Formats: sequence, C-alpha cells, structure tokens
Amino acid sequence: MALVIQTLPTPQQQSTILAVHHVHTSLLIASSAYFRRHALPPTPWNVDEHRVVDVKIYVDWLYTGTVCSQKADPQLCEYTRLAKLHTLGVELEDNTFQTAIADACLEKVIEELGKPDSALPNSQCLQ
Repeated sequence: MALVIQTLPTPQQQSTILAVHHVHTSLLIASSAYFRRHALPPTPWNVDEHRVVDVKIYVDWLYTGTVCSQKADPQLCEYTRLAKLHTLGVELEDNTFQTAIADACLEKVIEELGKPDSALPNSQCLQ
C-alpha cells in the first residue's frame, strides 16, 4: 500500500501531494487503531505541511522500531519534535509508538544530564 500524504486544502487551492510512503498495510493496521479503521481502501491522508517530517519518522519507526528525531529539523528543539511525535501517536491511536516516544524523551533527558551544561526542556522548547 502507498501511504499518500497531502497538505490540507485551503479554499483557494487544491490539496498538494507532499510525499508518498510505501508502507505495508499489515504494519499500519497492526500498530494503529486509526489505520485499522481507515486503511482500506487506501485514501490520501490529509496532514498539515509541518507534519510531513513527523509522518516520515513514524513510518521509519514502523519498520525499524527506532525513533530518529535528533536530526529531523535542526531549527526545532528535539523535545518539541518528540512532543509533536507523541501527539501524532495519540491521533493515530498507536500506543506502542507513544511509548517509544516516551522512552526517547527519557533517553534524551539521561543523555543531557551527563553533559556539563545540561539542557533539560526549557521555555524555548515550548512552542
């Protein structure tokens, strides 16, 4: 199955396809209650254009079991990215992904505590 991601249409324009991810339907259905209800027949998934990176991380996680959020967006605090990913997990009703994100947050905190200038989440990460 190809997971088609398109931006949400505005009244002035048609929606635009931003990315196509080829994802096995069985993975989506096994992990996400949302996709158990909506995966068949395959229809485009409308997301805000800022969510495309989050969806890519989610698809990668489905196949690898690893959350790769560190280099996703150098302009965005990693804690903010992880919070956005957790929100995506809630929207997709994917408890395993939400747990993986919580684990990634904990790993990030432990990693930061070992640095001389530990950088735990601060007001700059709250956007």
